[in-house]
Amino acid sequence: MDGGYPAEADILTFLSGLGIEEITENNPNFILESRQQIWAMLNAARWAMALGVYCPSTTTFNVRSGDYRFNGQLKSFAAGSAIDPTDNDTTYIWMDSDNTIDSAIDGTGWPATDHIKLAEIDVASDGVITDVRDLRGQGFMQHMAGSYNLAAFSAAGGAVPFILKASIADGATVAIHNADAPFKYQVIDAWSIATSADGGTWKITDGTNDITDTVTVAASDNDIDRASQIDNAYHEIAASGSLSVVGDGSTLDGEVYIKCIRV
Repeated sequence: MDGGYPAEADILTFLSGLGIEEITENNPNFILESRQQIWAMLNAARWAMALGVYCPSTTTFNVRSGDYRFNGQLKSFAAGSAIDPTDNDTTYIWMDSDNTIDSAIDGTGWPATDHIKLAEIDVASDGVITDVRDLRGQGFMQHMAGSYNLAAFSAAGGAVPFILKASIADGATVAIHNADAPFKYQVIDAWSIATSADGGTWKITDGTNDITDTVTVAASDNDIDRASQIDNAYHEIAASGSLSVVGDGSTLDGEVYIKCIRV
C-alpha cells in the first residue's frame, strides 16, 4: 500500500484504544472474527451513520436509524420500509420536523417547511440508482455553542442569534439567500459599516418586499448606520426563502450585517 501509514505497532495501539481487536493469524474462526472486527469498527462510528441514506437494492433507498437533534430537541428515528424513487430523475430526501422521512423529485424542490437535508440520489431510466450524494453535513455541522439546556431555553421563548453579512461594492445588490434559505428565521436588526466615503443607501428585502426602511449611509469612511424600522409582516424568512441587501446601484461601499434568530 502506498499511503502514509504509522508503524505497525502504532496501528495496533491505535486500534486497541478504540476497542477494535485484530484478527488472529491461522485461525479457523477467521470469518467470525472478521465479522466481529467489522461490527466493532461500525459501532465506533455509529453516531456518524445516523440518518444516512443507503440503497438496500439497486432500485430502492432507505434511511438508517439513529438519534439526532432537530431545533435543539433530541429525537430518535427508526428506519422504515425501503422506498422506490421516481425513474429517470433526481430525488431529494429529507427529515421532516415530525420525525418522518419525505422525498420529492428535484423539479418539486426542497420543502418550504423546516427540515434536514439528507441526500440527493440519481435514478436512471430503468429505475437503477446511480449515485447517492450525502447532504447531512449541511445541517449536522451547524451547532450552537453554550452549556445551557437549549430545549428548555427555546421553550422559554429564548433564541440564539446569528449574523449574516453582505459586502456591497458600488451599490450592487447582494442575494444572501436566493430561494435556498436553509431554515426559517427572522430578521431582528441590521446595520452597516461604510468602507469608503462615497455614501449611498441600502435596504433589506425578501426578494419582493422591503424588510427594512431605506438606510442612508453618510459620506464618511467607517460610518455606522442602522435600520430604523423592520416590517414584521415580512421579516420572517421561510425555509428555502430569499433574502437580499439592495444597494443604491451606484456609490455605496460597505459591509451590511443582519442579525437574525431561528424560529
